[in-house]
Amino acid sequence: MPAAPHLLIIGMGPRLGLAAARRFGRGGYRIGMIARSSSHLAVHHESLGDAGIDSQFAAADVTDADALRDAIAKLVVTGGTPSVVLFNAVDRVVGRALTIAPDAVTRAMSVSVLGSLTALQALLPGMCERGTGALLFTGSARALDPRPHEVADAAAKAALRALVLAAARDHERDGLHLAMLTLNSEPRVGTAFDPDRVAEALWSLAQEPSGAWTRERVFSGQLI
Repeated sequence: MPAAPHLLIIGMGPRLGLAAARRFGRGGYRIGMIARSSSHLAVHHESLGDAGIDSQFAAADVTDADALRDAIAKLVVTGGTPSVVLFNAVDRVVGRALTIAPDAVTRAMSVSVLGSLTALQALLPGMCERGTGALLFTGSARALDPRPHEVADAAAKAALRALVLAAARDHERDGLHLAMLTLNSEPRVGTAFDPDRVAEALWSLAQEPSGAWTRERVFSGQLI
């Protein structure tokens, strides 16, 4: 029997990360999870197990490149080369251009951009060798319409968008689908941006057939 496909979530959390894990788990995926807190990951592992979803986890801060590479390698060994990767790590910082500390901007960029780059460089060789797979990244409308008090987040998400769209063009010929899901609002339960609805949009992106790939989808609360 073929092994179940593997969804690797980098930046696993209790809202969108868990919703995505449940959605892909219902679709027959085993789940790999990376986040900073082992105790939080253990809670998610137990919750997914209660729903009959196989999962594994490894703790790492995405700004620690060596730790992130080690966590990815561990989950590739236990779950196989991912069929789908979801990069969902974020470090939200409030501040205006005149007053924000440069270190805050550096941290936001390290999480979104350098964390994504580390993940790409760790995962792309194996996925390119296999010749199939999707790498999905959650973005923000801040990258398209930045607000004055969110300069760090806007800069980080804009840079992430540029990285992903450039890499998408580079690796489509390798059979890989890289895409941004740009959210017009924060995921909140009971709204049009309910995490389950956003997870459904991620599932839809991941299932797009070759030749009909979307490099960026702006999610405004409506499911396609």
